[in-house]
Amino acid sequence: MIKANVGDGQFQAIGHTSSASSNIDIITFNISGLNLDGQISIALNCSVSVSLFVIPFDFLVVRSPAVPVPVDSSQLGGNPVVFTVFWDLELQQTSTTVTFSGISAVVTLVVNKDKVSNVTAIVPLGLQVGFVPVEITSSTALGPLSYETLSFEIYDPPKFVSVVPASSTVDGTVEACSICLTDQQNAVGIWISKAPAIQDVSEVQVQFGSTVCDNVQCAVLDAVRWSDGLYISSSVPPHSAGAVSLTVTFLGRGAVPEGFTADQVYIREQRKAVSGLVFQYYNPSPSLVTMEYCPNCVAGQICISGGLCSDGSEPIRSSETDCMLPLTGGGILTITLQNAVMDSSFQLSISGIYYSGTDIFQVFSSSTTYIFQIQLKPFDSTGSFIGNIVVSAFASIDFTVL
Repeated sequence: MIKANVGDGQFQAIGHTSSASSNIDIITFNISGLNLDGQISIALNCSVSVSLFVIPFDFLVVRSPAVPVPVDSSQLGGNPVVFTVFWDLELQQTSTTVTFSGISAVVTLVVNKDKVSNVTAIVPLGLQVGFVPVEITSSTALGPLSYETLSFEIYDPPKFVSVVPASSTVDGTVEACSICLTDQQNAVGIWISKAPAIQDVSEVQVQFGSTVCDNVQCAVLDAVRWSDGLYISSSVPPHSAGAVSLTVTFLGRGAVPEGFTADQVYIREQRKAVSGLVFQYYNPSPSLVTMEYCPNCVAGQICISGGLCSDGSEPIRSSETDCMLPLTGGGILTITLQNAVMDSSFQLSISGIYYSGTDIFQVFSSSTTYIFQIQLKPFDSTGSFIGNIVVSAFASIDFTVL
């Protein structure tokens, strides 16, 4: 039986291979339970016993370096970092300190398990961008018990630059944009500086107010690198009228950190840019779509169906700004409005003749279209008159009557 004495411990071999040609024996041991007790490394006197032979050798135990999660943090500070240290000690929060470039960080939590300690510290504000030294120390009344220094990355956070167009209707429709990546009626261009590297557009998330563009109500359409930033094209979700902030979050792994290789697991802090209340939703202005007159319809009943008056005749159709009506009145005028949100202020007037309340017969109403009809009252004289529709306390439409 082959045994090894390593420090104060004795271990049995778990594997043994011999090579007759090279006269070399390879003996494998599973060595565990070696405690560093806070030291960076320890040198152990060891030996292997094979039959009657004892072969002495030296064995150096080196402490694994501390691992930060995430591996970087914003210059804005305020976020937690968990440092996993392999000191073989039971650390206490009250006696553990963490500094970034000599600036003390608040240690919020220390968790010990199997002689491995997780130390959580809050990154201070205003550290210099680049790699800064972090020192973790565990102390006693007699002085430092153990310490470790590592390099930690501080990055300049992404910054919101602008959004074009900066407004849309409540249904997400925007004006044409010749400088945007995607010139659609529902797409905007968003400029972000200091953006991290991305592999594809799936690593970019855009949020309007509380609505995340996840390919349901809106989606990120494209993203192009420029200088130190990123130009993003995103569709616009519907939203109630008012101003909202924009949030752009980068979901990818980012560049490989210093000291890591691409195949290693690492976690970077999730980078994001948040704007102020820069994007404005508004209700589109109401507009007059059509006015159609039928001389023989009955009041209180729908006059026009399938594009024809109730007697089968063609209605007299107006333009978007004027219409022709008989001097004697009578008959039914059907009016179609778009983007009209009605309230108690609604009324129509033609040459000082007013229609409101029971004069208005509603035919159809939706979020974007309102169709109503009135029975015309007689006019005092012929000529050209100004008509006006008060849609609400905040909007009205003018038209001409001949």
